[in-house]
Amino acid sequence: MLLKSNIFLLFSTVFSAKHIQFTHLTDLHYDPSFRKNADEKQHCHSGHIQKSNNFGSQKCDTPLNVIVETIKAIKSLNTQLIFWTGDTARHDSDQNLKRSPEESYSQNSDIAKIFIDYDVNKESLIVPSIGNWDVWPPNRLGDGPNIVLEKIYASWEPLLQPDTEIGKRIKETFHQGGWFSVPLDVHQISIISLNTIYWFAENDAVEDCSLNINDTIPGDKQISWLRKELESLKARNFSAFLIGHVPPIDLQNQMLYYPNCYHHFLETLDLFKEVLIGEFFGHINKDTYMPLLKLNDENNVDPNVPKLKLISLNENSLNDFDFEKYSIINVLQTSASVLPVFNTAFKKGVISLKNENNEQENEYFVKEQSQFYNDLRKSNLVNTFKFEESCQTRETFFLATLKPRDLQGWIKKSQESSQSETDLNLFRRYLECIQVHTERKYFDRLVLSKTGMILFGGFLTFFFFVCILGIYLYTKHLEIVEGDQSERQRLLFRPVTSGRDRYPDESPTQGSSSTLYPNKIKTSLGKKGSLKLKQLTKSNSKSNLNQNN
Repeated sequence: MLLKSNIFLLFSTVFSAKHIQFTHLTDLHYDPSFRKNADEKQHCHSGHIQKSNNFGSQKCDTPLNVIVETIKAIKSLNTQLIFWTGDTARHDSDQNLKRSPEESYSQNSDIAKIFIDYDVNKESLIVPSIGNWDVWPPNRLGDGPNIVLEKIYASWEPLLQPDTEIGKRIKETFHQGGWFSVPLDVHQISIISLNTIYWFAENDAVEDCSLNINDTIPGDKQISWLRKELESLKARNFSAFLIGHVPPIDLQNQMLYYPNCYHHFLETLDLFKEVLIGEFFGHINKDTYMPLLKLNDENNVDPNVPKLKLISLNENSLNDFDFEKYSIINVLQTSASVLPVFNTAFKKGVISLKNENNEQENEYFVKEQSQFYNDLRKSNLVNTFKFEESCQTRETFFLATLKPRDLQGWIKKSQESSQSETDLNLFRRYLECIQVHTERKYFDRLVLSKTGMILFGGFLTFFFFVCILGIYLYTKHLEIVEGDQSERQRLLFRPVTSGRDRYPDESPTQGSSSTLYPNKIKTSLGKKGSLKLKQLTKSNSKSNLNQNN
């Protein structure tokens, strides 16, 4: 009862502030067998490498210290809602350390315990959902009720207010199919957690939804339940968030749901677009938006022109948005993963409870968002883990809100700026955020701190002037010693003169080269060479005299 009291007292206080803050974390893939500096080829379970990977590797699952640091960072943000969208258990990639069925549940339970140990659940309402790696076997989940759903619920139960009326309803619906809703009556908001595994095309334990929704197929059952839930919320003037693990499409716009389930879900989003604030998913490990578009011509009867289109916004799809024919009616999104496929990251957002420009209008929408990420390479080098805030929708993208009409205007602007050659247009910033800064080309990717950069720059400047001084002193030294004059001139960056210009007092006459340019030979030979030349000249003179006699 203490948990219930704290949670609802918190939300009653926040209501007067006209906004709620939330965080979205996904795909933790916690690996309790991770070993520091173990071989990546052994999935960081055995072997040894010289390179430090204390805070994880892009080729391994997530170590405990990264999970703890992430949860501590989320706690420090004091957000009131936490969307935890699945795939908490580790992969089953290591043939020498196969995952047991119980690991799916124990690793979810371990993360729930960390939330409790750091008192996160006393300050935030944590709403989880099932991932395809949270069930056993992975990707396979049959019709409920079943033992898998019971065990997953048991691992989350301490976070789901089990002693309250809300908690009892959560348990009942979750056991039926792995879905549930959490109403926040004081705000007239509900968070609906979906079991996307029943729509997931890789789940061969169930079949596709039927063409006409019925209550015999698990995917149909969830669609029916969701529509009834949204209809009830609409009648009470409530708004809703949807959270789940697998999104309807991936980043390449490939469908991830069974076809009929996919179409039923998009139709549901259209039917209740006035009720829905936003939809949050994981699974693809990237931070991206998936706008849902509706055909402007309601009288269209051409079967080749779809009424609804869901497009993942990326570098290949930017020009697929045809706003002459379609308009955005909803914005789905995914968050980057805690698993360091790129860099460990999570998302923070702000929900506006009223339209700031019209105090009389109760309009719920996502006002702004930002990405918090850890630079994995830097953390492993300096052995310090911290998150940096980036990818702010307002400051970075100049996006007013996450309302459909604002995102549509932003995409239009990006379509125009994408024709430019600049590397800093809005859409390229967005692409950098999708990859969680693993492909950054700017100086803030350097490991050195600002102080270190200043010292390093000072050293380079000092070294440059020392080199210049050394060259100058060396050339001055050459000027006072005998040697080849043309070589000195080249070192002194002076034009090299011809033989005639260098020796204007010498006039060429017939005879040997020593007769033509005696001074040149003396200069090039030096003192010892000059002495030998004199001796040779005397010898030649005597020889010529004897011949004449």
